Amino acid sequence: MSNSSRAKRILDRDKFSDQFVTAIRVLRCLMIYIGIWPDKKNEKPYNLLWYFHSTMFLFLLSGLVCGLVVIRHDMNKVLSNLSVTSGLTYFIGKWFTFSWHKVLIKKLTYSMDEDWINLANKTLIQASVPESVQIMMKHYGSLNIYVYIILFALFIVDANFIVDYVTATNHHDNLTDLYNMLPLTHSWYPGIDYDRDYIIRFLAAAQILCTTSSFVISTAVDGFFVITVLHTTGQLEILGYV
Repeated sequence: MSNSSRAKRILDRDKFSDQFVTAIRVLRCLMIYIGIWPDKKNEKPYNLLWYFHSTMFLFLLSGLVCGLVVIRHDMNKVLSNLSVTSGLTYFIGKWFTFSWHKVLIKKLTYSMDEDWINLANKTLIQASVPESVQIMMKHYGSLNIYVYIILFALFIVDANFIVDYVTATNHHDNLTDLYNMLPLTHSWYPGIDYDRDYIIRFLAAAQILCTTSSFVISTAVDGFFVITVLHTTGQLEILGYV
């Protein structure tokens, strides 16, 4: 192999390693953003963030439950609502279960960060397993699929938000469209006065904010589990258990 090819491979490897050190640190920032990070110095702000996102989840769930009461006579709508409600209930259960293990999450995040730094410094049992970097890179390579799926979903969600907001704020003369655009907020009070623009804008913004918060939380929680599983699998293979 030529020197230029070897140098390119080393450069690509180092760049790849740096990407995932950054990814793990971004994940840590997400944990801070959603309030799941034990830190005595900033404990109160983190708790406020946790309460904020928990409130967003509960707002969505209560809106769906109120919607069940409104549409209880239409079985097709009830079944459709139940499918969404059950999915959201699953996310809420995962969120609270995940947030109860703050200390463990912090330890795992720092541990993965240190492992990637050791890989970059060639100190992660490099002498006994020279290909340890390649092994870890192989497992982390599959993370790209998850990232692409998240980016695609984020694009779809953002596009839907834009359509919902424009429709709710510019075509509020059609109440049927408004009920479809704002199903959660409408469920709270079906007799709300939709003739006022500021009410429509407020409700649309509230629904978008809640849904975005839920999407970020779900992505952070699932992303943590994906990275942890891939990282642990790579370590087990290095140690000869896989």
